[in-house]
Amino acid sequence: MIWKRIIKRFILSLTPIIIIPAFLVFLILWTFGLSLASFLLIFTLAQLYLIWFHVEVALRQTKLTELSYEPVFIAYVKEIPGGMTDSGGSIYYHIMVKNIGNYPAYNLFVYLDPIIRKVNPTLKPNKSIIGSLDKDQEETLCIMSLEDVQKLQSSQISLIIDIDYKNVLGSSGSVSFAFHPQFISSPIILHGQRKFPGLLLNSIDELNLLVKLITLPRKLSKLKKYINM
Repeated sequence: MIWKRIIKRFILSLTPIIIIPAFLVFLILWTFGLSLASFLLIFTLAQLYLIWFHVEVALRQTKLTELSYEPVFIAYVKEIPGGMTDSGGSIYYHIMVKNIGNYPAYNLFVYLDPIIRKVNPTLKPNKSIIGSLDKDQEETLCIMSLEDVQKLQSSQISLIIDIDYKNVLGSSGSVSFAFHPQFISSPIILHGQRKFPGLLLNSIDELNLLVKLITLPRKLSKLKKYINM
């Protein structure tokens, strides 16, 4: 099943950069034959593709410039002692977020994965809306008790906190932090999808990724042989 998907993606990626140009060249040669007119049409087609390619390069450079103004978030856990209970001192886990980038983030909207609310309905963000997060500024996203962590451990569900924000240029972005209950102090950071503009360059990038995916088993087998030597 997975190979069918890979082949499908491979064909889709080849379509704008090889299949369509080859079809147009075939159509021109079939209509005009080997003549000066067909040569001029093929040359014009090549020029159009070259212009298209340069436009996409310029658009990608603009997007990369915009991404340089993005805030950079990290998340970590602070264990803060609480009051005394019958079984001894209690511990509260403060899920923190910090902006370590050079630019602020605005209109931060914090929300938990809906599955978490089903497991523990009382668990909620410390603040649903954060006005801004400047450079080196930090905020508490969520506070969990030891009982909250134990509930997540028993259900084997990670705490997933999503943040939507706007950067200094007004563009929207998102980031997610996944805290596995067994490794609560080591979050996994997942950024929202950042798709670059353009068709040709994205197709080339996807082809490159698919080729690496196809050749990955061979590289892993070579690595295993090297390790077992």
